[in-house]
Amino acid sequence: MALGAVIRSFATPVANPQGLAWDGRALWLCTSSSAILYRIDPRDGAVIRTITGPGSIPTALTWDGRALWLGSVGTDLIHQIDPRDGAVIRSLSAPADALQDFDWYGGKLWGVDSGSDLVYQIDPRDGAVIRSLSAPSTSPRGIAVFGPTAWLIDANTALLYQIDLRDGTVIRSASTPSTSPRAPVVDGRSLWMIESIDQEIHQLSLQ
Repeated sequence: MALGAVIRSFATPVANPQGLAWDGRALWLCTSSSAILYRIDPRDGAVIRTITGPGSIPTALTWDGRALWLGSVGTDLIHQIDPRDGAVIRSLSAPADALQDFDWYGGKLWGVDSGSDLVYQIDPRDGAVIRSLSAPSTSPRGIAVFGPTAWLIDANTALLYQIDLRDGTVIRSASTPSTSPRAPVVDGRSLWMIESIDQEIHQLSLQ
C-alpha cells in the first residue's frame, strides 16, 4: 500500500473537528464549536465517552501516556488535563498566537504555528521553547512526531511531509485525501488525520 493511501474513513461525531490524539487504544477529538472532548472508536468513529475540557476554542490535542494536552485559541493557553473528567492538571502559556497542533514525544511537546510557519519543541514544565525550525510549507496545520522524524500536514498544499527533526529537511511527501487536512497522529503503524471541511477522519498508510 502506497504512502498516504486510505485504509479507512468515517465521519466525525461533531462539526468543526480540530484536534486529534491517540491514547493507545482509541482516538480523542476536539472541536472548535465547544469545550467537549470525544473519545472515539477507531474502527467506526462511534463515541465511547465525552468529557468537558477548559478553553473556549480548542484546536490542538495530544496524549502523553497518562493525560491529555489541549490547546485553546480562545485563551492562548496549553492545558494538561485529566482524561477521566477534564480537570486541569496544569496550564502553560502557548509559545505562539497561531499554534495549530501539537504532539508529545520524548517527554516534550512539539507544536506547529501557522503564523510563523515554525515547528517548536516545547518544555512541558513551563512552556519555554527549547528550539524551533522552519516548516517545509506555508500553512502547517498538524504535526505527528515519530522517532527522529515528524509528519507535518499543510493546508495550502494538502500534502503530508516527513521531515528530519534535526534541521527540518524533507525526507518524503505524499498527497492526502483532503482539501483541508489537519491534526495528524501516528498510532505506531499508520497515521490518522482530520478532513475539517468534509468532517471526516482518515486512516492512512505510512508504507
